[in-house]
Amino acid sequence: MDIQEGSGQLRRDCFAFAATDGITGFRLIGMGMPKDTLASFGLFLTPLQILLPWAIGKWTAGPRPLNIFLWAYPYRILVGIVFAALVYFTPGLKIPDTKDFYISFYLIWVAAYMFHQVATYCMFVSTMAFNAQISDPRIGVGWKIHKDVELDEEYKVRDVPRDPECSLFNLMRVRGMKSRTYMTLLNTISNLGGNWPVTLILSITDLFTWKNCHLPMGSNNVTDTTRPPCSVLYSCSTKATAEQCRSEGNTCDLYIDGYYFGVALCTIVGLVWYKLLFAKIKYIQKIPRKEWHVINK
Repeated sequence: MDIQEGSGQLRRDCFAFAATDGITGFRLIGMGMPKDTLASFGLFLTPLQILLPWAIGKWTAGPRPLNIFLWAYPYRILVGIVFAALVYFTPGLKIPDTKDFYISFYLIWVAAYMFHQVATYCMFVSTMAFNAQISDPRIGVGWKIHKDVELDEEYKVRDVPRDPECSLFNLMRVRGMKSRTYMTLLNTISNLGGNWPVTLILSITDLFTWKNCHLPMGSNNVTDTTRPPCSVLYSCSTKATAEQCRSEGNTCDLYIDGYYFGVALCTIVGLVWYKLLFAKIKYIQKIPRKEWHVINK
């Protein structure tokens, strides 16, 4: 396996979490959780976002930063399954005859999101650390360097011309020169690897979602005597049929939720990916860092 193939495999890892990351919030809002309450969960996650990079820094700063990634991957898959189970039982945590939930509902979900954040940030920091190690320091110089400044192989100043244009500020920037463009490119590819699966799973989830139009409970407006109250009138899975159902005074109820299909599909793909590519990811981080450089002179 060459470097390009290995890097590409690493960027396709996030499909396993697409349904959990992209749809869970929508399902909770659809079940009655206020949007501002869901957004406020971030207040409890901020301390974790600050502490986690520091806590795992001694592992990600070493020669095998992706070990944390491999450890957190199955754990994050498990958290996705737990999320699906919590969504399924969420209606049972609603206070009867109200739109509010028991306080235990919010405590459970805050705890679940905190565990999810641990796995997510471990993978994120691990990938960022690996990108920093393999980025080519010869690419992406974002400042002007005097044409007569000589640098050695480690980008330390070897000879400085006596020219006003060669300012001390520029020399300081030369000494701390890092690969801005290459690092940005790697992180952009990583971000795309995490975003395209969410877009894909959002586009196909509705294909596996089934809704039925029912007469409302206790309705006496039955024009067809062969249909008892609360029977299924027709499918209202599309936007047009759902609007038609509601305009007739009926209710369009969810029968099969494509969210669970999406979680199952993503979990299976993630487990297969982990099984097939575990050894390859281990191999990727053993490649000498110079082999990742675009310029090998």
